[in-house]
Amino acid sequence: MSDSYDPPEDNIEATPAPHSKPTPRVRTRRLKSSLLSQESIYQPSTKGTDILERISQIFNPETQSRCEADHASSMFQSHQLILLQFQIRDLNNTILSLCSQADDAERHRVNADCRADRLQNQLDINFAVTHARLFRSTTQVPRHTSPISISSLP
Repeated sequence: MSDSYDPPEDNIEATPAPHSKPTPRVRTRRLKSSLLSQESIYQPSTKGTDILERISQIFNPETQSRCEADHASSMFQSHQLILLQFQIRDLNNTILSLCSQADDAERHRVNADCRADRLQNQLDINFAVTHARLFRSTTQVPRHTSPISISSLP
């Protein structure tokens, strides 16, 4: 449809005033409203009944017992989780203590090995010195005697 002025369909002639322009006719479309707004317009509000239904469900003894069972179950699980965390902490402390004891034992073993090596070295040195003295004393000619000559033997 055009935006130009369409004269009325009846045979009555209308002449516009000489000082004004004719107003164009505009065709408007009706927009369909959303389903939510249509439901709220055509259906009565159910919010009040929904609230009453929820309240009655909350105070229902079966629902309350189920909630209490869920609460008890979650409390038990939380308690078990806390106990497991304490056990893990205690086991970690035990592990750290055992690692410290193992490190101390290794340090003592290394120190004992070093002491054993030093003692073995001292024994080897003492043996070598003693053996060298004995060897020297048996191979040396005594100084107070004269050497034996072969011609003096019978």
